[in-house]
Amino acid sequence: MAQRAKFEAIEPATRHSRSKDRPLKVGFLDEITAEVADRFEQITSLQVLTIPVSQSEQDTLPHPVPVHPVCRSSNAPEDCPETGWREHLARLREHADAHWHRCEAGHYCGVVPVFVGDYCAAACKLVCPGSTDEDAFRRNIELLHRLAEGYSARQPSGTGDLITNEDHGPTSPSEGPAALGPYPAHPQIGRAVEYISRHATDPDLSVFHVAEALDMNATYLGHLFAEQMGATIRRYIVRCRIARAKKMLAETNWQVKRVALESGYRNADWFSQVFRAETGMAPRAYRQHRRRSPP
Repeated sequence: MAQRAKFEAIEPATRHSRSKDRPLKVGFLDEITAEVADRFEQITSLQVLTIPVSQSEQDTLPHPVPVHPVCRSSNAPEDCPETGWREHLARLREHADAHWHRCEAGHYCGVVPVFVGDYCAAACKLVCPGSTDEDAFRRNIELLHRLAEGYSARQPSGTGDLITNEDHGPTSPSEGPAALGPYPAHPQIGRAVEYISRHATDPDLSVFHVAEALDMNATYLGHLFAEQMGATIRRYIVRCRIARAKKMLAETNWQVKRVALESGYRNADWFSQVFRAETGMAPRAYRQHRRRSPP
């Protein structure tokens, strides 16, 4: 029996996709591709494959099976693309998290789920050659994950208009500096929000640092935080940082490099990529826009 692939999660899973299939509107995959995969390619020039995800017990793959250009141009085993997709989809059924690994061909392969409400509607796959710097690959998967979460958060209701029948859950919190999410009812999540607000400018701040500060299990805290706040801890940290960056870009003449450092990013190029992914604009373009059209 073939050994199952060992994946590394980008962050602890904070939700699990329901197991029942839901009918999605025609064209939903095109919309997800445009909002997530195409935006990622515009920012990074790296290609991403997107497929619909069946929530049934059996993995249903498109025919023919999509093959990433990196796999097509290498000496990967003939069955590698199909086997790889099935392994990733099995992982999504169990954990519903963004994850990656080194495949049999030695490539870096990462998959990010795209949720519509509680339902994992699609999976986006990035493949990079084995010669790629591992930290650079991880950053790109994190960026793709942020774009996917941003798409899910922009859906007008808990389940989104892409689902044909109405069964709406809680509305996601609105975007922007003035509304980073509802104030949590659970006291530990209130403490987490305050801790993040105080330490968002620390480039090393992570889910695990917040959990350690609160003396809580990181996975449990992640689930509870997402339930209370409508966003993962990682995404909430990004929102806090980008909200600070927006304010500094609008109110100061600081260079983008300094704005990045003051917002919690050591690397100005990475900050610019995240800022563009979150706002749809580069930092300098955002500054010009705000100064032409003050609030």
